[in-house]
Amino acid sequence: MSISLKAKTYLLLIVILAIGLLCACASPAPATPPPPSQPSGSTGTTTEKPPTSQNVPGASDVVKVVYFHTHVRCGACIYVETRTKYNVETYFKNELGNGKLTFEVYDLGDKKNAAIANKYKAVGSQLFINVVKDGVDHIKHIENVWMPKYLNDQEAFDELIQKTVRQALKDAS
Repeated sequence: MSISLKAKTYLLLIVILAIGLLCACASPAPATPPPPSQPSGSTGTTTEKPPTSQNVPGASDVVKVVYFHTHVRCGACIYVETRTKYNVETYFKNELGNGKLTFEVYDLGDKKNAAIANKYKAVGSQLFINVVKDGVDHIKHIENVWMPKYLNDQEAFDELIQKTVRQALKDAS
């Protein structure tokens, strides 16, 4: 029994769609995993609410490191969140402690995060730095984190995050 041309076309379409679905987040997993002492990603919709410019007396300027993710996550997505969190918490403890810096994680699949996702125009796993200066948001999408250069080289990734956060803190002061 031979398969008709129409059936072959549908089969090919299904195979292409299946491959596309499997490759939807096709960034390679990092060659070097994050340190074992660090969590492998968040399970909730946001991390603990850190101090913000609205709840720290006298603070008017703040830098927000904001990571959005989808419900289904690949190794690269978890890596970007985990390494970013590690760098912020390790190298910017003072700024986190005094409210000049925050780190926030949001699940785009959670409807209660729709307003914040809309504010940042987030549509998938994305990292942003928002310098809030005099109450005005200056949102920057940090796209470079997805480049293979950074996903496959932990030292380069860490340097990128630290340099970006340092510059944002400088811009906020």
